[in-house]
Amino acid sequence: MKSFKEYLAESKKVYNFKIKVAGELPENFQDGLKNVLDRYSIVTLEEIAKTPIQKLPLDFPEMENSEVTVFEMITEYPITSPEIQQYLNELGISSNRVRVRGAAEP
Repeated sequence: MKSFKEYLAESKKVYNFKIKVAGELPENFQDGLKNVLDRYSIVTLEEIAKTPIQKLPLDFPEMENSEVTVFEMITEYPITSPEIQQYLNELGISSNRVRVRGAAEP
């Protein structure tokens, strides 16, 4: 029979998000994002893709001729997509340039 500590260790939950930012990113953007969201115990935050400049980027029909940078973030503490978007607004990225989706969101 397993002990309570073993069950607790096995039940550790993580929260996955994809963050898409259209346009050029400010210098040290990833470090700033990591500092702002550090209270949610970030496991990983990495840039996984950067699209070439596109006439109409996917997920950003109102933006023309811009690139999209995609980040993947995993946290140990729960946070919602609108909260992440709010923190990005505090970093100076307008909300029409950001799309945040959790693992369960379409």
